This record gives sequence, C-alpha cells and structure tokens, in this order.
Amino acid sequence: MQVVLGVKYVSDSIDFETKQSADEVREAIANTNENSMIELTDINNRKIIMPKESLSYAIIGDKPKHTVGFGALN
Repeated sequence: MQVVLGVKYVSDSIDFETKQSADEVREAIANTNENSMIELTDINNRKIIMPKESLSYAIIGDKPKHTVGFGALN
C-alpha cells in the first residue's frame, strides 16, 4: 500500500510503502490523540513516527498501474 503524508509548513511529503492495509493506516492515524505521535511501519520494517499535530494530509492507496500503447486510450 502506498502512503503519502503531508507535513504542515513543509513543501516535501513523506512517501513510503507499507504492508498494512488502507484501513489499518487510516485507523492508526484516526485513533491517535491530537498531542500524540502517529506510528506507521514501511515495507522494510522502518518506523515512521511524527506528531499528529504536524500532519496536514494523508493519501492512502495502491500505486496506479502505468499503461503503455493504444490500450491506454480505453
């Protein structure tokens, strides 16, 4: 699952892949108290930890499939 986290007042985002489902990621973010830390794990078992108050947006979903050729016109 591809996850993109936007950080307040920072132009770059935090992009990573995780083995967690979209629902698990959403619940991890939603169930974190405002003054707590969001903790997620990427596919290499690295921890992504950030204060919830710094989160501006989250995009959760699979990578889009890139189509090539005339099949992309459908």
